[in-house]
Amino acid sequence: MITNAKTSYLMKALQSSKDVNLQITEPPIVQGIESNEIIIINDIDGNLILPGTLEDISREVVNGKSLIITAQEDLNQIGISWVLPVELNEKANNTKVCVKVINEFTKQFENNKCFATLRNYFKTVPKNSTISVIEADDSSPLLALGNRGKGNVVYYGILDEQSDFKTQTSYPIFWNELLNFLAETGDINNYNFKIYEKPLLDKVGVYDNGNKIAVNLLDEYESDIAKETIVLDETGFVSGISEEKVVINLDLYLIIFAILIMLFEIFYIKVRGDL
Repeated sequence: MITNAKTSYLMKALQSSKDVNLQITEPPIVQGIESNEIIIINDIDGNLILPGTLEDISREVVNGKSLIITAQEDLNQIGISWVLPVELNEKANNTKVCVKVINEFTKQFENNKCFATLRNYFKTVPKNSTISVIEADDSSPLLALGNRGKGNVVYYGILDEQSDFKTQTSYPIFWNELLNFLAETGDINNYNFKIYEKPLLDKVGVYDNGNKIAVNLLDEYESDIAKETIVLDETGFVSGISEEKVVINLDLYLIIFAILIMLFEIFYIKVRGDL
């Protein structure tokens, strides 16, 4: 992160993420541009940022890195507009902050697309091929995603000091998801689904549709190596041969047997003609 601020809401959000190794450098001496996948320009002193620094950043982005530029009150005065994916115009007051594109870093707002308010902001117009992801009431992009060479440039137009977004639990989650998206780490849930959800993946094996996907027929519970282990000794597998004394009452059977004998004798005597 390139910043002259001693602390900020964004800085705290990124420092709280286990996925982010935040390195902070303070203009005019800017270090570590070449060694980081994502460069964030946040709350800088325009008098201290050197033209050569911006040129170095632009070159890194063209070669494949990602750049995030966050809005600040004097953004249109610090000579950075040429890098932005939007054209900056005059400021406006009071707007809702609404998601227009649901993707990996905005999916948490799917059921509440207008998730924050903003007291003032820059009216903006997207440049060619720029995607407007989050917008103000007047359709000004508040988060815009553009390309520069092989890299990405993101304009974050929500002035944190002027918005309630910074106090929401969704704020650090949003930033974590945005950085994961730009770093192309992806979401593990995209690779962990039931086979019936992907009808073409109907056999065990490895599929390649741009991303390699391994398919197996194991139950998720059976595949859970973190679950509690159950240890059974050999007695746990005995089928259960045992002896047990059972008292059976034979009186009824003896009576029935005696009656049958009597009936047989009567029948036999009758056949002989003795009756």
